[in-house]
Amino acid sequence: MKTILVLTDFSENATHAAASAVLLGAKLHTNLLLFHNYQSLPVTPFYAGSAMVAEEPEWFAEESKKHLAELEKTLDPVLATVDEDDIKPHIHSESYEGNLVENIKLISGKKEVELIVMGSRTKDPIDHFFFGSETTSVIHHAKCPVLIIPPKNDLSNLNKIVFATDFDKADFGAIQYLIKIGKLFDTEIEVIHVVEPGDTTAVKTAKETLFREHVAKLKYPKITYRKIIGKDVVKRLNRLCKETGTGLLAMVHQHHYLFVRMLKHSVTKEIMIDQNIPLMVFPSM
Repeated sequence: MKTILVLTDFSENATHAAASAVLLGAKLHTNLLLFHNYQSLPVTPFYAGSAMVAEEPEWFAEESKKHLAELEKTLDPVLATVDEDDIKPHIHSESYEGNLVENIKLISGKKEVELIVMGSRTKDPIDHFFFGSETTSVIHHAKCPVLIIPPKNDLSNLNKIVFATDFDKADFGAIQYLIKIGKLFDTEIEVIHVVEPGDTTAVKTAKETLFREHVAKLKYPKITYRKIIGKDVVKRLNRLCKETGTGLLAMVHQHHYLFVRMLKHSVTKEIMIDQNIPLMVFPSM
């Protein structure tokens, strides 16, 4: 079976994300691997100006294993809520010392990781995507989708997915995976194309035509299309998600420049921080 890799730092947000991953794993028929990445620091500064020796590296490893075992027990009640039509995922855990990205690569070499799930450290996963160096690093190097789940929100009300696209080839794989999720949750998928005023080149039109033809072959009836035109792209996209009760916003990593250009405006940044829905980011090809 494939695996959902759940990254945890044992925070409340990470535990919430792990619980959401359990229910998603049950739908996808995957196992769960809870993973904690730790750094052991043998020497730490002391308040008197000298230095003191911290705990041995073995202590960090044992603490990590202990907290992972506690997290597994915390997820038992969530497992008990899995629908009869779904399959309860097998949950196991691992912890490594060192660089997070390198350790994820190591795990991915041993297991077939379908999805990486992590909690947002801020109130907003999109804000975390742009400003959290750890999340950015994971997304930049990931070979599979990364799902960032905010506090007090999950996929339990997934009645609509918004997919922001530029109709590139990398988007073909992303829309196929979203349709896979859509079928499991009986979810509407709205494909949003973000364009700047006056950007109506023939190349873009040809790309859109090719994308629509590809999607039509997948024969998923609950797909609609919409264009967002203007310089207030993020504001309009966020308003759309709020007004339509969107349960998941998805995009391909290479497209996030469409949003970065808006961050210089404080009003737009505040709007992004106010958004509070799960974000799925797909790797570019």
